[in-house]
Amino acid sequence: MPESKSESNQQDLIENEIRWQGENEVANHLALLGFHRYITYEDHHAFILSEAAVNEDSSLFASHVLLAFLGKGDRREYHRKMASQFVQGENRTSRLFVSLLDFDDINDSLRTERKRIWTEMHEISNDPFIHYMYIRHMNGTNAEKIRELEKLIKFCTENDYNYTATAANNMMGYLHMREGNLNAGVKAIEECLKLHPGGYNPLDSRAEFYLFQGDTAEAIQTYQKVLERYPYAEYAISKLDELQRDL
Repeated sequence: MPESKSESNQQDLIENEIRWQGENEVANHLALLGFHRYITYEDHHAFILSEAAVNEDSSLFASHVLLAFLGKGDRREYHRKMASQFVQGENRTSRLFVSLLDFDDINDSLRTERKRIWTEMHEISNDPFIHYMYIRHMNGTNAEKIRELEKLIKFCTENDYNYTATAANNMMGYLHMREGNLNAGVKAIEECLKLHPGGYNPLDSRAEFYLFQGDTAEAIQTYQKVLERYPYAEYAISKLDELQRDL
């Protein structure tokens, strides 16, 4: 579903956003669902939904970008070409988004170019997804990133960008943990569960934080909940097997 019931109001808030939608309502719906799942690190669903979107409307360049991010080999190259073809004539932010496909871990091992692109996108757009990706690529200390995330979460909370807020709180949780503030980290992950209660990644992160807290029993129960909803979740399968072996 859209980020919130006030999606039309949200669109009025954002300047120079990436254009995710076209003329086909079914394709638009699928594209937004795929986009939301991509934000929350639920790549399996993001891939399936984005692929369904471009099958309905092949001109959805932003969904092609996600499919290229998530794909490999010939499929990645196919979606890169499709994104490049259909972004022609779009705004600067959309063209920059597609240009990310020119760089990967092989030819941009230090993420220098990707950082430059997300920075430029952030300078010309207040899109919360762009802000989040800018934070992921920014230099700086954990504390500096936390302060930037706090600004993003405030904006998302005030304007019902629940999926981006989920991702931001998830990142916040791990940064707090790395700073030695486990209680603040748990609080951020719990917020993810409130914002995206049906999702895979918030549960998976909560299980991991139970392990950080030394509560193996709760971690096992939570990984079991993950697999009840998402039986194909490979990381949860392997982690649960490891924990149960060590009992």
